[in-house]
Amino acid sequence: MKINANKRSVYFVIALAAFFYIVFRLIKYENWGTSFGFIDKNRIWLLIIQLLLWGINLFFESLKWYMLIRPFSHTTSLGSSVKMVLSGFTTGSITPGKIGEPGGKILLLSTENRASGVLASVYGSFLTNVAILLIALSVLPIVISKDILRFQDKLNNYQLYYFAGGIFIVFVSFAALYFTFKYFKLKVKNTRWEVSEKFFMNLRPSRTIPLFLITLARVITFNIQLYLWFLIFGQQGTDIVLLIPVYFAVITLFPSFFLVDLGIRGSAAVFIFGMIITNIPVILSVIFFLWLLNVAVPSLLGSVFIINHSK
Repeated sequence: MKINANKRSVYFVIALAAFFYIVFRLIKYENWGTSFGFIDKNRIWLLIIQLLLWGINLFFESLKWYMLIRPFSHTTSLGSSVKMVLSGFTTGSITPGKIGEPGGKILLLSTENRASGVLASVYGSFLTNVAILLIALSVLPIVISKDILRFQDKLNNYQLYYFAGGIFIVFVSFAALYFTFKYFKLKVKNTRWEVSEKFFMNLRPSRTIPLFLITLARVITFNIQLYLWFLIFGQQGTDIVLLIPVYFAVITLFPSFFLVDLGIRGSAAVFIFGMIITNIPVILSVIFFLWLLNVAVPSLLGSVFIINHSK
């Protein structure tokens, strides 16, 4: 799909910025030797499973995007959806809270479908956040009862209220999003940003449930990936498994600016996993390699698609 010269320039600059930023972070990472020294040689074969899970993760995200845009973009293939998702990684990686992600995802959509594509991306991100929070809430009572984070005295008498309150917030958020889209549907009519009526098919339970299940599968896969990195770096245990959803919930609730994103992820990981793992460099290595595989690599691939599309 052709785009005008100004937009091509913007996308080209964004892609180059993302590419050089990631390359810069890789070059500036000073602990390559230390990190490789922490790897358990007997578990290095887990890297094969890690790469397989990376592909599964990308497949789930691409399938979800394909299902989100299918009602209004009938010509989009699953292969094109993969390119859109990778492009979204690129534009999202250099913007605060990944707010630029929709810009990459809609690049291959026709002009008349891009407003619908932005809404589809927002809705997909919302489903992801709900899945992350629901998994975290499901393990939180166990985390509290085992006092893994050492706040038993403060929360023991209130854990049921926190759990119920979290569930309530999730359902209220669902309702708020639904009515927001309904309101938006009325407001955008007869404007140049008119959204396809077919987009709102995604709000039906018959479509929301499959979309959410795919999202849940992707989030679970992501959780497994993080635990595999801990295993590769010689750490294991039930407590780590329980804290992983809590960690993802924390970094989801507190999005950061791209320049300090990896630092925020590392700081949150040290705060949470540092309760049970004393080797802080191992924690930082785990988070770095998770970022490298699940953020840096897709962003680099996406920058290639965007640059080629901008020519």
